[in-house]
Amino acid sequence: MLLPTEIINETFIVKNKIMQKNIDIPLPILGTIAEMMQQHNLRHEVIAGNAMDNTITLEINYERETRSFMHDIEDYVEDFREGLTTID
Repeated sequence: MLLPTEIINETFIVKNKIMQKNIDIPLPILGTIAEMMQQHNLRHEVIAGNAMDNTITLEINYERETRSFMHDIEDYVEDFREGLTTID
């Protein structure tokens, strides 16, 4: 069962040292998240959209060296959901 606004999948591909995480991104902060991913060369793919929750699900690929940037993205999303981040 998938829950809205939750991380729904996490896969670690150890062979290539590439990690993969699926995360629901609220549309109002998608631009900011896209900039964060571009800044740190994180590859992604849109795998789902949810019009009711106003989110898209991204599959983000990252290496161990860029894991902290992935955590920054997760923190930003959680801060937005908790009302701690405002949109300019």
